[in-house]
Amino acid sequence: MDTLIRYGFTIDEVKLIMDSISFLYSFDDKDIESLLQFLQSLHCDEDIIKNIFICNPFCFTKDVDDIIKVIDKLKEYGVTSFKTLLDSNPYILNKTDKEIENFYQKKIKEGYTIDKINDMIFTIV
Repeated sequence: MDTLIRYGFTIDEVKLIMDSISFLYSFDDKDIESLLQFLQSLHCDEDIIKNIFICNPFCFTKDVDDIIKVIDKLKEYGVTSFKTLLDSNPYILNKTDKEIENFYQKKIKEGYTIDKINDMIFTIV
C-alpha cells in the first residue's frame, strides 16, 4: 500500500479501495508498481489511475501480463484511446482477452461494424 501513498493516493482513498478488496494489503508493491507503470504507459494520468483503482479495485487481482493481453486485443480491433476507455469503463480490465475476442465476434455476427463495437466497448462491462 505504500506504493499507492507514494503515488499520491490519500489515506481515505486507500481505505476505500481496501474496503472493497480487503486482501490488498498482501499484494506485493512491485506488482502494484508494474500496474501503475503500465497504466501510465497508456497515457493515464494520476486522476484516471485513481478512478480506475477506486472504481475497480479488483484490477489488482489480475496479473499485468493478462491486462496487457486485454489491451493488445483491443488494439487489434482499432481501439487507441485507452486513457478515455479506462476512465469511462475501468471494469474492462476485469475481462480476459478471450472475452474481448468473443464479444467482438458476437457483435460482428449480429451485424455491428467494428467502429460501432468500439463505441460500445466504452460503456459495457
